[in-house]
Amino acid sequence: FVNYYNTVKPHKGIDNLTPMEKLINYFYPNEM
Repeated sequence: FVNYYNTVKPHKGIDNLTPMEKLINYFYPNEM
């Protein structure tokens, strides 16, 4: 993802992830 670091908001709670964050977390669980 080109905008990976611009899209993910680490301060958000697990239940407050955006669809993109859930998608990234699915493919890159170790990045969270």
